[in-house]
Amino acid sequence: MLEHLIHRPVATVMLSGFLVLLGVLGLARLNVSLFPEMDVPQIYLLTEFPGQGPNEVEQMVTIPLEEAVSGCSGLKELESRSERGLSVIKVTFEWGRKPELAMVELRQILDRVYSSLPENASRTTMLAYDPTREPIMLLHVQDRGLGRRLRFFAETSLRPELEQLAGVAAVDIDGGRKREIRIAVDKSKAYALGLDIRTLAQSIRSHNVERSVGFVHAGAIEKTVRLDSRARSLEEIGSIPVKKGKENSIVPLSAVARVRDGYSDPTGEVLLNGKTAVILKIRKEASANTLHTVRAVREALKRINTRHRESVRISILENKSEEIRDSIDSVTTAAALGGAIAFVLLLIFLNSIRSASLIGLTMPISILISFGFLYLFAVDLNIMSLGGMALGVGMLIDGSIMVSESINRELQRNQIPEPDFATQTRGNTEARPDLTGAEPITIFRDNKRDLSARVARATGSITGSLTASTLTTVVVFLPITLVSGIAAAMFKDLAIAVIVTLLCGLYCSLVLMPVCAVLLELRATESRNGSSKPMQGRWRAALHTLSRRAAGFMERLEDRYLACMRSTLARPRRTILLFLAMSGSGLLLLLLLPYSLMSDSVSGSVEVEFALPPGSDYERTTEFARSLESELKALPEIRSTLTRIGHESDDPSEKVQGRMPENQGAMTVYLKPGIRGAALLPGIRSLDPRGENIILQAAPAPGAIHRILGQGRRGFNLDMRGLSNQQAKILMPRVARQLRKSPHVSSVGFRNQGNQPLLKLAVRDRLIPSPSPALIATHLKSSIKGVVVSRFREGDRSIDMRLRLDEGSTRRVEDLDQIKLNLGSDKQLSLQGLLKAESVSSVPALLRKNQSGLHRLSFSISRDKQDAALPEIRKNIEAALVSQPGETGRSRASYSIRPAARASEELQPLFFAFLLSGILIYQLLAAQFESYLQPLALLISIPGMLPGCALSLFLFDHGLNIGSATGMVLLTGIVINSSIALFEETEMRRTKTTDVKTALMQAGRTRLRPILLTTMTTAGGMLPLAFLPGTGGSLQEPMAIAILGGLITGTASAIVIYPCFYYLIESRRTR
Repeated sequence: MLEHLIHRPVATVMLSGFLVLLGVLGLARLNVSLFPEMDVPQIYLLTEFPGQGPNEVEQMVTIPLEEAVSGCSGLKELESRSERGLSVIKVTFEWGRKPELAMVELRQILDRVYSSLPENASRTTMLAYDPTREPIMLLHVQDRGLGRRLRFFAETSLRPELEQLAGVAAVDIDGGRKREIRIAVDKSKAYALGLDIRTLAQSIRSHNVERSVGFVHAGAIEKTVRLDSRARSLEEIGSIPVKKGKENSIVPLSAVARVRDGYSDPTGEVLLNGKTAVILKIRKEASANTLHTVRAVREALKRINTRHRESVRISILENKSEEIRDSIDSVTTAAALGGAIAFVLLLIFLNSIRSASLIGLTMPISILISFGFLYLFAVDLNIMSLGGMALGVGMLIDGSIMVSESINRELQRNQIPEPDFATQTRGNTEARPDLTGAEPITIFRDNKRDLSARVARATGSITGSLTASTLTTVVVFLPITLVSGIAAAMFKDLAIAVIVTLLCGLYCSLVLMPVCAVLLELRATESRNGSSKPMQGRWRAALHTLSRRAAGFMERLEDRYLACMRSTLARPRRTILLFLAMSGSGLLLLLLLPYSLMSDSVSGSVEVEFALPPGSDYERTTEFARSLESELKALPEIRSTLTRIGHESDDPSEKVQGRMPENQGAMTVYLKPGIRGAALLPGIRSLDPRGENIILQAAPAPGAIHRILGQGRRGFNLDMRGLSNQQAKILMPRVARQLRKSPHVSSVGFRNQGNQPLLKLAVRDRLIPSPSPALIATHLKSSIKGVVVSRFREGDRSIDMRLRLDEGSTRRVEDLDQIKLNLGSDKQLSLQGLLKAESVSSVPALLRKNQSGLHRLSFSISRDKQDAALPEIRKNIEAALVSQPGETGRSRASYSIRPAARASEELQPLFFAFLLSGILIYQLLAAQFESYLQPLALLISIPGMLPGCALSLFLFDHGLNIGSATGMVLLTGIVINSSIALFEETEMRRTKTTDVKTALMQAGRTRLRPILLTTMTTAGGMLPLAFLPGTGGSLQEPMAIAILGGLITGTASAIVIYPCFYYLIESRRTR
């Protein structure tokens, strides 16, 4: 097949052109997103229970739902959070369970259990966890005269227009005031007429209606009958009758209440640079192209800003597509720089622009062809797949160099006694011919068929070893596509991209390059009668000088390598023992490195959290945030700030993560380009704008991949079990204070911490046989917070109508006693003396895990201080537990400290893939070379890479993480290629000599230059990834650094240690 393709060069070029065209079309059609699509078997159950505290929500909603869901098939873990008015249950299934099927089973279970839940509990909403569904854009809606109606304008005009765009799934709104029709009841007037909130609500609901009542026939026509009694204006709402007066007169609603067009009670605030802001969050559809969606949004913003220029102006605050563009640019830069480095090396060592260009041409063609196959395999263009292609770029040239070396050697046989300086074989110390000024492919040429036959023969001679070396790298990544886990799911696209890129590179090396070599030689024969046209001028002289120096350097290196081989082959056992000791020390150093799920990211923003004393309302928190933003803006490194205070009640993602109380805020500080956030952290934490000793927690914003893998700001979770709520109120704040005092702890989470003030009411049952406490609770809630009684239609817009007592009459505790409740027959009951009030404190949320209660505290530690900090933290916790009162003088509580992102659990599938790849490599080599022992010797270069990997990671301040582990997995396929090249050359030499040492020496001299050249070009391709990582650097940088370090020691092991193993195996066989 290969010979047939080489004999038909035009057909082969057309085939390659077709594959390139397929790649160009695939590139145009590839979906572009920030992350791969992942089906994570994790579902959130959200159930609202309005007006109830965490204890009631847990007992009446969370626990019954947990008991029902616990029987679901494939269940792995249950976690729940019960907070005021809301139950959130996270249901995690075994990996491989389809979320869609799990949701069907859960819905059946929830339908059965719904009837047993309290009456005012809502139906459970299910949300499938999708870590890739972050907003792709944040838009700032700037006010130009709308005032408080800005959010309503965004809800009714901007959101519908943006959601109609192709690729946009939803538009969420943060900040501003929600418009409501406010009906404020004057309780003195209402009570005087025997009215209360319940009777007024019933009157409004019964009069503001629009309802279909049936059908009538008018002849042969059937007409729908609809009763429409909706209010068309605020005046009509005020005219709704609420009671009959004297002499059958009507008492309108306006007689006891004030109706106005207003806004809902705020529970949070959004500030941009200290000013109230409205933010739009754009979320894309799952299958949408991020770049196309962002482009459509940009075009829509131009139209909106033109059409509504007198009302609003929308600007882009954050654009996630820039991360994708940066990632594409970083891969392009890495490919260009890596290719340039490799080209320069080839040019110097081959002394031929034509040969270097021919080898370098395989890189862009392979990449273009790869795009077509990525499209066929439904792999998106994202950070992971682009990172995989960047890794493949560094290895593409290896095969082309081997093919070029083999062709040169074959074609030069009839012209000179030895190959050119780049590939010559030396069996003795004879004078070497000076070939630095000659083209490597300057040969005695026969006709086209003879030339094609010789090129095919040269290519076929190394097809087996090249295919084996490529497949060893392919099988390294094949297991990653088979293992489970979120980390493995993310790296699946990377593995497929590497495999596709390498196989396309193999095609270009074995098929396209030999054909191009034939065509170029034939053209050169016709145009110059077989002589190469040398480069002219100073460039030729400079290249000639560099080539001579490179040749001299390689000659000296070869002589020293041969001397080293003589020494090691004379004492092979001692050499192997020394090698095993070095490999063991490398493994030990590797295990001593700090480990994490991902390396620290270089973020362009800093996240700041703060908490005022419990019970502080959002207005006080907002004033503090403005003061803090004012001080931050004075710093020259700060570009802008975005602050969220409290919570938005209708944001599902906020409910899943946990609502912030009104006394807490979270700020994102955007830095100017080139500024590293870590340097600003001490200064930010020391700020105290109002002298209130408010604790500020600051940390660099987690990178995109960190958020996906769950490695956010909090590195560890402290889970405590066996504590009562009363004990937790005392112990958890104490532990949090001790953690903040520790020099090793960089931040401690505020969420679920701090006892919130609570006014606990108890009904004196003996004084009142009726109504029930449930009715009193509902009546109090409607009177204080209000109740939505109907909807007001304004054109095609619908606005809530909220009925409540006048806000000024429910501010104080004493006002509760003045609230009255209708008992029927014009009888009213005052709550004065019927309620017993007690000021207590309550935890903001109750947590459970696997149907058992726990209390959690999240904190983070600097990576280099983990070993010293964790024993100290455990010691402080033990002391705190002993100080708690209990039956035996010590609390029965137990605790555990675990990483928030379980690095060991997520890295375990990758280690399994590493072991599986080793087995697959052995099986492949054993089948290729028909030997059981020789593959074991070939695998010896794998442990040889460990010292280099560990030392490079240590020197460049990186630990063991997914990026570095993936680099080491990749290395297993790279470093073994050198051993394979030596093995095949040695086997060929054994056919001419029976002396094993002589064969090894000759094979080492022949293969040293191509091995070193491929190693240098691979390293050149990795250098940009290691030191110019760009977006996705938290993955690419440690990966490339591990490869660079391991490549040095792994290649050294292959060319020095492998001959010793080969010698011992063959010596034992010939005894």
